[in-house]
This record gives sequence, structure tokens and C-alpha cells, in this order.
Amino acid sequence: MSVTSYNYWRQSSQATNSVASITVNGTTITGGSIAIPTTGASIGQANVLSAISGLTGTITVVINFTVGSGSFRLDDFQLNGNVVAQPGPPTLTTPTATVTGTTAATLGANITSNGGSAITARGTSWKGTSPVVLADNQLQDGANVATGVYTQARTGFAAQTQY
Repeated sequence: MSVTSYNYWRQSSQATNSVASITVNGTTITGGSIAIPTTGASIGQANVLSAISGLTGTITVVINFTVGSGSFRLDDFQLNGNVVAQPGPPTLTTPTATVTGTTAATLGANITSNGGSAITARGTSWKGTSPVVLADNQLQDGANVATGVYTQARTGFAAQTQY
């Protein structure tokens, strides 16, 4: 999430109260005191001192007041900015492994979703023991980085061995 501006409604029983500072996750976003009128009013959209970006998880807003006498009320506090969805992993379905000879097989899968970000490579990996990691006998599917079905003819398997 990024924060670019803020707004709130405020009212005071006496005009001596003011907002001294507002922080978002420890970063000050205000540029000085804002008087609180005795007739309630919105401050209007106020830009933050400098844009805050990369916020994740819990967003904590702290509003500090300097208080004279009387009472005050704050309503309808708003943070304005952008929320950017974090991409997830791609979705891979129907992995295939078809034996084509004593030491060969055709391996592949169907990438049905890119998870919200570009696919940078696709292909197959194999190993005779678990777990298989990306670098194990890796073969990329050329320059093809799209969703869809792909297969690869692979060799080098030992006969009578489970992979």
C-alpha cells in the first residue's frame, strides 16, 4: 500500500485545540499544527509530507493533539493512496509424464494462470530422489514464457528406476 494524502472531520468546543502530528507506521505525514474549529469541518484532502510506499500488514495511524481546554471530536479519518495486489504463484495443472522408451519420457504440464506476474521461464526438472529442486536436470522450454500446455522429450533415465 502507498499513502499519498489524508482527510478527516474535526470539531472542538474551544478553538484552542490543534492536531500536532499524524504518523503512519512511525512516519510523520503532517506538516505542522492544524487548528480544530468550533464548527465541525473537514480539513479537505491534504497531501502527506512525502509519499509512503511499500506498506504491508497492519497499518498503524497515530494522531497527536496539543490540547488547550474544552473537548474535541475527530471523525471520518481517511488515508488515500493505492493498494497493489501482490502476485501469487503460477497455477500448474495436469503435469504429464509419459514413458517413451527404456531411458526416455515426455514431461510437461499446463500453466493455467501466471499468478498475476509475468512468467519468466517454464520447463521441467527431474531427479531420482526427493525433493526435486529447480536446478535438478533442468530444461527450459526455449523462449516460450506463456501460459498453456507444454511438453518436453527427456532422456537420461535409468531403466527400472522410479523418478
